[in-house]
Amino acid sequence: MTWTKLPLAGIIFHLLAIAIAEPVQYCRFGHPDGEIDFCMGIIMHRNSTTGSHDLYLSMTVTRSSALGWTAIGTGGEMAGSLMFIVYGDPKSGESPILSIRTADGHHQPRLVTPEDMGGADLRVLQADWMPAGSGTGLVQRSASPPAGPSGADYIAKLSVVCYACPRWPAAPIDALSSSQPWIWAWNDNQELDVFSFDATLAMHKHHAGNGGWGNFYVDMARSTSDAARRPSLPPLRPGVAQLGTSNTPIGSAGYLSSLRTKPLVVLHGWVMGAAFLFLFPLGVLLMRSGRANAFKLHWMFQLVSTAVMAIGVISGTVMSREGGFSTTHQWLGLLVALAVLIQGILGWRHHVAFIQIWRRTWISHVHIWMGRLVILVGWGNVLSGMILVGHGTAGLAVMSSLITSEAIALCMWLWIAGRRGKSAPKGKADSGPATAWKRPGAEPYFAIEGSVDEDSDEDRGDIEKS
Repeated sequence: MTWTKLPLAGIIFHLLAIAIAEPVQYCRFGHPDGEIDFCMGIIMHRNSTTGSHDLYLSMTVTRSSALGWTAIGTGGEMAGSLMFIVYGDPKSGESPILSIRTADGHHQPRLVTPEDMGGADLRVLQADWMPAGSGTGLVQRSASPPAGPSGADYIAKLSVVCYACPRWPAAPIDALSSSQPWIWAWNDNQELDVFSFDATLAMHKHHAGNGGWGNFYVDMARSTSDAARRPSLPPLRPGVAQLGTSNTPIGSAGYLSSLRTKPLVVLHGWVMGAAFLFLFPLGVLLMRSGRANAFKLHWMFQLVSTAVMAIGVISGTVMSREGGFSTTHQWLGLLVALAVLIQGILGWRHHVAFIQIWRRTWISHVHIWMGRLVILVGWGNVLSGMILVGHGTAGLAVMSSLITSEAIALCMWLWIAGRRGKSAPKGKADSGPATAWKRPGAEPYFAIEGSVDEDSDEDRGDIEKS
């Protein structure tokens, strides 16, 4: 069976769909260091009734006392932002306050009114305090380490739905944006006189970069669903700081900044892309090239590919030290890396056995099919990695097209090589790759491997008789 019989495009796009199904998430785990600590996750759902998109928001805030407040908001600045502000006393027995406000500029935010919404609508679905480390579902999984600097830690667990949210008339909320700006801000020392929805809030630290406020960017498009059924609230993954989000604009605008701020991410992406998009497939092509030194070229390229992949594995492991392995991309990467190592052992055993008995064994079949699966899953994981770091829809479409084209070209090459080998004249020492094993210096295993594709007992018998 050749690769042309495999539904390659379907497998690739299925893997892509699985990866895209993960909601976006942005977290700052600063509580142990006395800094802001919150997580937010988003799913956008197209509402067939309104023709607009509903925004489902999950949020957690970690704190140890009643001091201060924490806020996130849409847009790149306060003016026109739809803000979600959290405060309250976790030890009072009362629910945390989720005050939804907006502002006309850089001054005291005010409560939103129905008239402000422009046809959008808001519903608070949950607002509860939970002790950190209580093991109660989402709270425990999204929390920072439970030993904060000010004693016992508590987590405010909140969920909101904003129906037809893109109708918000102020700062644009674009459900199809791959780099939607958001803001965050906090104050850690205000003693509020009363915990009411319209409580007067003291100002955050004024300048960006000193812990008082900042920006982040969300790939809204990757979280968008057109399913008929309403989605569940977005889960918050443990220890994951960014999933489809970034501290810099997503896409080409933020690439140069990423080189400076995330060198390991860039290194990991480039070396893994080189390994699975270029080096491993080239090793497959060389194996079936019909050249006298095909085997040597094959194992040399696969060895280089494995070394390059190892650099990617090491860089990925270093990046995962704090958050652990908690995403599909990370676990698939580990499985692929392990499979590549097993592939090397199987390939060596396949070669040793084949030059002795001139036929395939079960090791041969495992080696061949595991190799195909490794490349397929590797391609899918390249796409999921792009999603994980926040690449937009355009970049994913280009990469998907490149992978599909490469898969088709690889299948065609293998099919042509197999046809050429099976149609080569038999019994002449220099008539073609089918008898290349008889030429001085030729390597018998891969001459036969390349010519007859190890698929035909009849051809193999003819070669042995000649």
